[in-house]
Amino acid sequence: MNKKINAEIKRFFETNENKETTQQNLWDTAKAVLRRTFIALNAHIKKLERSQINNITSQLKELENQEQANKMTGISPQISILTLHVNRLNFSRKRYRPAEWT
Repeated sequence: MNKKINAEIKRFFETNENKETTQQNLWDTAKAVLRRTFIALNAHIKKLERSQINNITSQLKELENQEQANKMTGISPQISILTLHVNRLNFSRKRYRPAEWT
């Protein structure tokens, strides 16, 4: 991820740096480009997190339905593990993101 951001910065300055552009305009434009990049990365990360949570939640519901329908033994530990994974993912999402990002 750092390499992508560094490449974006380098490409931006190579493209836009010339004698006719003021330093302030260059800096303001660079901030806008970086802001766009960070927003896109954050959206991608959130999408991956939601996908993981949805996948684990669907597995959990399926196991709960199997347990309820068949009264199968041995599924309870799997349900506990999946519930723990969902809770851990939800906690990490809330922990590392300010409230206005969620």
